[in-house]
Amino acid sequence: MIYLERLLNQLNNLRFIVNILFFLIFSINFIYSQDNQPPVISSEGNETYCPLTQQNITTSFNIVDPDDTTLDALYIQISTGYISGEDQLILTGTHPNISTSWNTLEGKLEITGPTGNPANISDIIVAVSDVVFFSSNPTPSSKTFSFTIGDANYLPSTDHYYVYVESLNITWTDARDQAETMTYYGLQGYLATILSEDENQISAEQITGVGWIGASDEGVEGVWNWVTGPEAGTNFWNGDFTGSPATGMYANWNNGEPNDCCNDTVGGQENYAHITDNSVGIVGSWNDLPNIGGSGAFQAKGFIVEYGGMPGDPEINLSSSTSLNAPNITVEQFVGCNNEFTGLTATSINNDVYWYDNETGGNLVYTGNVYNPNISTTTTYWVTPFSEGECDSFSRIPITATITPGPTPITPNVTVDQCTYTIEELVTDVLISNSCASVSNITYSTGTNFNDVNGIGYFS
Repeated sequence: MIYLERLLNQLNNLRFIVNILFFLIFSINFIYSQDNQPPVISSEGNETYCPLTQQNITTSFNIVDPDDTTLDALYIQISTGYISGEDQLILTGTHPNISTSWNTLEGKLEITGPTGNPANISDIIVAVSDVVFFSSNPTPSSKTFSFTIGDANYLPSTDHYYVYVESLNITWTDARDQAETMTYYGLQGYLATILSEDENQISAEQITGVGWIGASDEGVEGVWNWVTGPEAGTNFWNGDFTGSPATGMYANWNNGEPNDCCNDTVGGQENYAHITDNSVGIVGSWNDLPNIGGSGAFQAKGFIVEYGGMPGDPEINLSSSTSLNAPNITVEQFVGCNNEFTGLTATSINNDVYWYDNETGGNLVYTGNVYNPNISTTTTYWVTPFSEGECDSFSRIPITATITPGPTPITPNVTVDQCTYTIEELVTDVLISNSCASVSNITYSTGTNFNDVNGIGYFS
């Protein structure tokens, strides 16, 4: 009997130890899962693009992940200004532990390990430093590049993510309900609401499919509102295809849309917005369809989910961005008298302006935005946003000071002067020159009105 009691006590002690071990293992796993935080991406780069060259898209790039040493994939996308067929992202250099895949439709470069396997974060960082942008357009627009861990399209200006979900013949209401059950790294999903041209490009054009978006005129025919996401209840369009956007709002209806067409044949009013199939009209434009969709090119094939901006969304740093600016220079030509000349002005985004005395080669005469040379005759300079040797392929832009001649002797005894007096002063101070006279309503015409030289001046 005593032996049996001892055995039972030993079993109870063993059971207690097992429970403690189970609790410790469960706690360790729970703590690990809670501490496993997503990586943080940071990038820098805001340069001017040298046309027709391959140029790096970052000046620095980093990924910090305290929990992991690998990533399934990193995606780099031309998120604004993308033109398919002209623009491309290219990985240069030698990277044996990296594979890339370029998606022409989305303007997106996928970076993974060999054969699509996860890649070391350190290898990804090195690879991104060697990614370059190239455009075949000699006068390209400015571009923004986004870096993100997930496969969603990311737009830096909204800090939102956009994902296409394929679901053949899904209704608009089911798409709305399904989108609201979806999350992206804790961000609440909803049918996309498109408020700008940049947002339409990233969510409707640079995406793998067409489908439902979060707009409807179900409440009042012809009054189109965004009915999902943070913009729910916002009116953006009034009327049919002859209507117009609400003040300050963006819309991108296809030709002849919205038209509330064909209700009897497709079942129900066309009260819901859908991205148009690329085979019909304008790429990335919208059309109205009934809840069940249409047929053929108007068949509902899926929906576009947007993440970001909802109350309670967490702050995440899964993405960052850089840019390459178009080499645009704004110049202000001068036409006038020498005594009125205060300088020539040329400006460039994020760059100094370099002034030369010749269209090619020549001498660098000034660096800055306002150049005030000591000149007395009409003179032309050429400006560029690139320092000497930095982008020799860029065509310098001419800027001219057209100087109206000052007092000019005419043989033998006449001097012509177009600068000392204004036309009003010539009438009041020279032609009439009488303090008792009241002069007003002066009108005049001269050779410059008839594409000829000026015929008004002071002759002595």
